[in-house]
Amino acid sequence: MGKSTPEFKPTDNPAAFSDSLVTKVVICGFYTMVLIYSLKSWNRSFHWTNEYDLFTNALSVCPLNAKVHYNVAKVADAKQNNSWALAEYKEAIRLYPEYYQAMNNLANLLKNKNQYSEAELYLRKALHYKQDFPAAWMNLGIVMANTKRYEESDKAYKTALKYRKKYPDCYYNMGNLYLEMNKTKEAIDSWYRAINLNPKHVSAWTNLLALLDNTGQTNKALQIIPQALLAVSEMPSINFAIANIYGKIDNYVEAEKYFKKAINLFGDRVQAIHFANLGLEVAAAFIENFKYFEPTECLSKLKILTSACYKLLARLAFFNIQDNEIKEAFNYFQKCIQFWVNLPNSDKLNRLSRDGEYKFIGDRLHLVLLLAIDIFTFFTTEQKRKSADFQDIYELTFKEEILKDKEDVVKLTSCNQTTLTTYLDKSHIDFLDVCQTLVMYVSVDIFCAWTEYEEDGKSMQQKIGELCYKVTETLNKINSISEHPVLNMLQQISTKPMNLEDVINKTDINVIIENINKADDRSQWIKALLYRDKLCVEHLLLEQLSNYLEELNEEECYKLFQMFNKFIQDQKDADEFLKLLCLKLFQKCDRNIKYDIVENHFSNETFNNSLETMEYHSMETEIFNKLIISSDEDFSVILCLLLQNPKKVYHKIFSLASENIHQADIMNKVMKSLDKFSKHYYTEETESSIISTINGIISGLDSEVKRNNFIHFLTCIKSSSIPGPKLLLLVIMPNLHTGLLKKNIEQICVQCKLLQEAYSLNELVQYRAPTLAMLAQVLDTVRWKINTFTSIAPPTLELVIQLQTALLNTYESNIPENESVWLKSKLRNINPLNMYYFRLLWNPPGNTFVEVISGIHIHKDMDLEHLVVWLSQYKFFTLPLKDSDISFVINKFAIIDSYLEENYVEEVKNVMLPLFSYIAEKKETIEYDILQCLHNKFKHEIFMGMINNLFNNKMVAE
Repeated sequence: MGKSTPEFKPTDNPAAFSDSLVTKVVICGFYTMVLIYSLKSWNRSFHWTNEYDLFTNALSVCPLNAKVHYNVAKVADAKQNNSWALAEYKEAIRLYPEYYQAMNNLANLLKNKNQYSEAELYLRKALHYKQDFPAAWMNLGIVMANTKRYEESDKAYKTALKYRKKYPDCYYNMGNLYLEMNKTKEAIDSWYRAINLNPKHVSAWTNLLALLDNTGQTNKALQIIPQALLAVSEMPSINFAIANIYGKIDNYVEAEKYFKKAINLFGDRVQAIHFANLGLEVAAAFIENFKYFEPTECLSKLKILTSACYKLLARLAFFNIQDNEIKEAFNYFQKCIQFWVNLPNSDKLNRLSRDGEYKFIGDRLHLVLLLAIDIFTFFTTEQKRKSADFQDIYELTFKEEILKDKEDVVKLTSCNQTTLTTYLDKSHIDFLDVCQTLVMYVSVDIFCAWTEYEEDGKSMQQKIGELCYKVTETLNKINSISEHPVLNMLQQISTKPMNLEDVINKTDINVIIENINKADDRSQWIKALLYRDKLCVEHLLLEQLSNYLEELNEEECYKLFQMFNKFIQDQKDADEFLKLLCLKLFQKCDRNIKYDIVENHFSNETFNNSLETMEYHSMETEIFNKLIISSDEDFSVILCLLLQNPKKVYHKIFSLASENIHQADIMNKVMKSLDKFSKHYYTEETESSIISTINGIISGLDSEVKRNNFIHFLTCIKSSSIPGPKLLLLVIMPNLHTGLLKKNIEQICVQCKLLQEAYSLNELVQYRAPTLAMLAQVLDTVRWKINTFTSIAPPTLELVIQLQTALLNTYESNIPENESVWLKSKLRNINPLNMYYFRLLWNPPGNTFVEVISGIHIHKDMDLEHLVVWLSQYKFFTLPLKDSDISFVINKFAIIDSYLEENYVEEVKNVMLPLFSYIAEKKETIEYDILQCLHNKFKHEIFMGMINNLFNNKMVAE
């Protein structure tokens, strides 16, 4: 070990040449193997580059691993893909019903969606499996607090702390509970404890400082400010709270210092807080402290603040609030827009040079024009209460009772809140008056000088001119302000932007990307991509398009989809990214357009999978979970999946429908939304996709519950998605025939149940003769012998007899001759036991079942013992008897004997005697092993005596 291999020369070994060749081959093979495993290792390490790739890759490898689904859910949650996270947590719990960590995390998501009842259910399940689970106890406390069960919430928090003494988050939430209960001292103590355990607990610091400030405990607040700054000095909320505290004690130098730091840390993330009182307090604080800014440095922040104050005013449409609060919000907006004319510390502008002054005037006008587009676009766009930048913490800033019922979406242009509408109109006029004032500052000299200031390839004159054009285009669409004098003034200095459609094909890709990344012209450049000739193969531009799809309207999305889809159909190896982009565009289209797209894509009623992507599985999980959870979901969302792989969609629908009645009813609605495609098929198949899916699933249902649910579902969709004749001729009859050939009683039972539930007698009359012939075969098959009995056979036999009797009775008195002749030819070999049920066809002698099958006339004077013996022997076995038949019967009776009490032995012996007599009569030679088996299996001597007498000659001979 550790030494090099000895070197041999050709003279040392006559076979050196061949050995060296072998050595080279071995070495070559070794290095090849190393290379292969290195590549595999590299490929695997690629998946470890981030959690998303790692866990989604694991999902494809281990789809039935609960831990993998749990990890994927955590990644989805981190990416704020809540629906996907919900689905994956539920799948993890389904695969491992005791997965308490998944239950806790799932409950957290549900809690954040205000689904408190379901969240509580999962938390209690988690605690059932792990009583000492502090996180679940804390989350249960939060749920209790949100549902105003304060005492229960307090107990839950204390239980969490019992199992985890050092739990800062729990102390923080307990403090919030005490604040809600007006126990301010206890709230402060709880937040102190949270901070002592975790000095960087920002939320605890923020709440503590705010409460001390609001309750007049300024000295206490001043004492802990140094500690707060030492721990969390870079958090804007902390600096903002500190600035307010110093402002209230007239320490303006310190207030200015921390306020400036807070607004710098906020950057462009200043939000319009949603509850009026708190929002107004925040706005007041920002405006009050704005006086500390330099005039040349505050313009971008002033734009943010003005926009936020306008949105604060406009979003009051979602709340039931007093008129004075609306007026107060309007007044703050007024103060903001006046800053544009009367900037803080404006005397410092006198120090600017002439060039500096001209540029400052241009910069200010440029930002005001951007602000105008921002404000009036917000006004004309439908607003959602939970906007794209909404954070869950905003829910804590208002009480639910002030929300307007079902007001999750508002269009400000048609708002029915009179006071708010009045103030919005006035704010628009006042803002445009400010714009007019700023435009009037622009002299000819200033306007001409702007040509000298260039940035990003455009002069200031061009940038402002193009913005003026956009603003006038926007304002002309709003009737209440379209006559304002500023429009004429803006038109005089406006410049129509270049028509990008004409130059898009001549422009370098990097230049296009650079312009897209500039917010000013992004929308125009994105829209111009519709006219780019080679867009389908320009991956960098496709990425930009994917990032900014919100810039496109429905019609533009439809055009791009058609372009990309045509390219994909022409290119067999189309890029995966292009397919995904195609589907994103499809999802942004109108509902009716979606149906048109799918119909055109599957022309000639022919399905294909040309648009299927690797994201299909995750999309399927997310969409079907939404459909099952929400009864109000638009069922057209399923079209995105159908466009990719119709076969998988139908398989998922039918599989979910078989699980429970609730899902079956929802999937029935889904199927109705897909009625247009019920006849579609794949070119390689001979029947519609629905029929092939049903036939594939129906034979694999592994429980009675699933079979019954599936029958219910097929019965529901029979009238719409599957015409009755197709269901009968393409599903029931073929599967019934297969069940008969394989003697699969379960399969036969399912088809007979489906026949009974899905069809009325009137519907079956036109198929009466062939159905009766098939049912006759079923009767023959489900008849059992002692050695072929299964538990499902009796109810199946009863069901078939009901069907057969009801259908035969539709003939009333006589069967038409042509049907009679056909049926007799098909039923000529019918089991005599079933003759009774077709007596209308054969008209045999006898009035009862026994008379018909035996041919014996039953009367009161007949020998009943002879009749009983005949019936007990009849057709139990086929002749000749086999040893296996006899062994089977012996085993069955031996089992009975083993459980038999002494007082029943004689009675059972009398039952056994005719059967064993029949065996002894028909089987002349019996193997010695079978006779020996009798002695080993029966414990009661009376049975052995009977058997010895019957088989005495054989045993003596042996």
